This record gives sequence, structure tokens and C-alpha cells, in this order.
Amino acid sequence: MSLLRLAYLIALRRIATGWRLEAVLFLGMLLAVSLMASGVIFSNLIEEAALRRTLDRLPERELHVTARTYGALEEPSAVSRPNTFYERGLEVVAREVGEPFSDYVQDESHLFQTISFYFAGEPELELNDNVRPRGKVSYMTGMFPDRAEVVAGSWPYSDGRPVDPGGPLEVALDVTGGEILGLSPGDEVDAFLAIDGSPDDSIRMRVVGLFSRTNPDDEFWYGVQRTFSHIEDGVPIVPLFTTETA
Repeated sequence: MSLLRLAYLIALRRIATGWRLEAVLFLGMLLAVSLMASGVIFSNLIEEAALRRTLDRLPERELHVTARTYGALEEPSAVSRPNTFYERGLEVVAREVGEPFSDYVQDESHLFQTISFYFAGEPELELNDNVRPRGKVSYMTGMFPDRAEVVAGSWPYSDGRPVDPGGPLEVALDVTGGEILGLSPGDEVDAFLAIDGSPDDSIRMRVVGLFSRTNPDDEFWYGVQRTFSHIEDGVPIVPLFTTETA
């Protein structure tokens, strides 16, 4: 008990003799924390002011904004239509981009893509993973009729038929993609997930049309060059376009 009392007395004496130094240290810590907290707020204000100034000073037709949302795959039968990831993504873009930038943006387009698939069914499609062709099922608004045209076959489900979950998924390729894969309208190919996928769990796809962009340099295509068929690091990337319903 005497040792505790002695330690208590020593602590009181140290506080009494060094309170000025301790007060300076405390105020320094409080100031540092305040500066760190205010720095984040101040930097956000500066960024918003700089962005608004940039938007206000931009000449017409020189602003391009891209926003992306990500999410896990969902089994369509397990969720109701209004709650699908696709619908939530549209809501996020409308709320975070469409409304705040409505005074600056003249037109907008939506692009929806799945994760990558490998192709199967033909020897030239079943190569080593580091060079094997792959692609995503995609849907994009605003392409037709002014910015793209069907050059062979037809657009998926253009005859008004409903999507048959048990049949092949109708898709269209751009002309470059058709040349890369060696596919044309009427050909069918299997596709399975490139990440942890198995050829045993594949989906059948039927190419029903080939299309081309009328003017690839149109500002409408800003930021989506990789959305269309290309070769990246020696790997062919061929997206498969279909309808929103599909």
C-alpha cells in the first residue's frame, strides 16, 4: 500500500512541475488532429470548386463523363425485377451523375456488361488461357440507328420473339469480332465463365448478325474503345451484343 501511495505522490509532483510542457503537448496534439480533419474537408471543397469552374469554362461538346458501377452476379430467378443489379446500377448512375451533371450533359448512353466468358466449340477458340479469345455479353443504348448499322443478318430478337431461357442466346458481333472468331450469322458457339468457370456449365449462343459503327471517331464513342472487338496483349477480346431484355 505504501508503494502505491509513493507512486501516486511522485505522479502528482511530476504533473505539478511539468504541467506547462504537458499542456503544450496536449494543445499540439489537438491542433494536429484538427488540421488533419479540416484538411480533408478543405481539399473536398477545393476539388468541388475546381470541378465546377472547369465545367463552367468548358466549350460546348468538350465534356465527357464516365461513371461505372460494379456488383456480384445474381441468379435472375432469385431476385425481383425492380431489385436486380442492373436496375440498381441505373439508379446509381441517374442519382450520382445524371442529376448533378444535368446542366452540362447533352446526351447519355448506358452500357451493361457481364464478366468475361471463354468460347468453346471450335479448335481455334480453345487455346491456352493466356491467348484464348474471350468476351462479355453487352448491351448499349444509343447505337442505332444513327451511329451503327447491321451489315449482315439481323439484330438479336428483332423479329419480336421473346427470349427463350432454354434456347441459344441471340447475339450480334461487330465486323472485327466476326473476323477474329471466324463466325458469321447462323453460327453457334458455347461460352462459359473465364473466372472459375467450367465448359460443363456453358451457355449456347447464336450469332444472328454483324454490325459496324458508321463513324468510330464520333464523340459518342469516347471512352468505350475497348468495348468493341480488339486485341489486348495478344488476347482477342470480342464482346457479344444483345438486347436489354435478353
